[in-house]
Amino acid sequence: MNPLLRRQLPFVGLLVALMLFGGFAPTSMVDVGVYALMYGLAAIGLSLLMGLAGQVSLGHAAFIAVGAYTQAILVAKAGWNPLLAMPVAVLASMLVALLVGLPLLRLRGHFLALATLGLGIIVGVFVTEQDFTGATSGIYGLPNLEFGGRVYDSSQEYFLLLTPVIVIGLWLASNLVHSRTGRALSAVNDSEVAAECLGVDTFALRLRVFVVSAAYAGLAGSFYAHWLTIVNPSVAHFELSVKILLMVVLGGLGTVWGALIGAVAV
Repeated sequence: MNPLLRRQLPFVGLLVALMLFGGFAPTSMVDVGVYALMYGLAAIGLSLLMGLAGQVSLGHAAFIAVGAYTQAILVAKAGWNPLLAMPVAVLASMLVALLVGLPLLRLRGHFLALATLGLGIIVGVFVTEQDFTGATSGIYGLPNLEFGGRVYDSSQEYFLLLTPVIVIGLWLASNLVHSRTGRALSAVNDSEVAAECLGVDTFALRLRVFVVSAAYAGLAGSFYAHWLTIVNPSVAHFELSVKILLMVVLGGLGTVWGALIGAVAV
C-alpha cells in the first residue's frame, strides 16, 4: 500500500468509529460525547502549544470565550448566518492570540504560565462587566445550527456534525507536527539555544503555534455557543482552562491523538 494512503487509515478509522458511536450509542453517552468533541478541539490546539512548542498555557479558556462570544454577538445581535459567523469568531480568537502573544511569548516557564492565567482572568472580568456581552446573564437565544437542510438540535445530530470537524482538525494538527515547521518547533522545545544557532526564528515559531492553538479554541467556542444556545462568563472560567490542560496531560504531551483521548477520558 502507498505509504501516504497508509498514514490516512487511522483518520478514516476514527471517522467511521465516531459515526457509528453517534448513530447507535445511547443518547446519554452521545450527549457526553458532544462535550468531548468540542473540548477535544481546544485540547488539540493546546497540545500543539504544549507538546510541540513546549509552552504552558493556563488561560486557554479565554480563546474559547472569545470565539463563543463573537459567534453569539454576530448571530444573536447582528443577525448573521451562523456558518458565516464561525470564520469570523475563529479569526477573532486568532487576533487576540496574536496581540497578547507578542508580549507574553517573550516570557518563559512559570512566568508565561502565570501571564496566560492572567489573560483568562482579564477576559472573564471583561465579559462580565460589559453590556454588549450581556454582563453576568450572558447572551441567549442562539439558534440551533442548520446545514444541508437539517437542523442539528439533538445530541446525535450534533455529534455527527462535529465528527468530520474533529477528524479534519486532528489530521491538520498531525500534518503540522510532521511538517518542517513541526520539526523546527520540536528542535526549539529540545533546545532553544541550539535551534537559534541553526538559524531558527524561535519567537516567530512560538507565536505562530500560539495563534493556531487559539484558532482551534475559537472554533470550539463557536460550536459550544450553538450547542448550549447561550453564552455566559462561565465559559472563561479558570476551571475550564484546567480541564483542557488536564485533557492534554492525561492524553500525553507527545501526540495530538492524545488530546482527543484525554478529552474522552475527562
